[in-house]
Amino acid sequence: MTREQSINTEPIIWDDHLAWIQRNLSNPSRQIYIFEEDGKPVGTCRIDKEKKDGQDIYELSWTVAPPSRGKGVGKRMLSSLLENSVLQGQKKKAVIKEGNLASEKMVLHFGFVKRFEADGLSVWFKD
Repeated sequence: MTREQSINTEPIIWDDHLAWIQRNLSNPSRQIYIFEEDGKPVGTCRIDKEKKDGQDIYELSWTVAPPSRGKGVGKRMLSSLLENSVLQGQKKKAVIKEGNLASEKMVLHFGFVKRFEADGLSVWFKD
């Protein structure tokens, strides 16, 4: 289910995943967070800083661990992420795969506005 809602749905090879983690932990434009509840990991979030037309835009992405789905974890994670000082006063973006209703409900809840759809993805923004 996690890969089905991801933009890239290909299976992940462990060595490729380790290389991805190493690259991304050293990327100054990317912040990765592991969220825990009661001392157990329940999901991850990411902030990617990009520049478009001279403006900083922060793309947010998240995934909730399968055993934690349907329990409000995603909303709590995104709420916490939006409180990050890096995001205050900044334009935020979320790219959501078509049919991912849980993520669409989350961004609507937090005031994101869908700007366009293309290639099976919807792009949402929040100022």
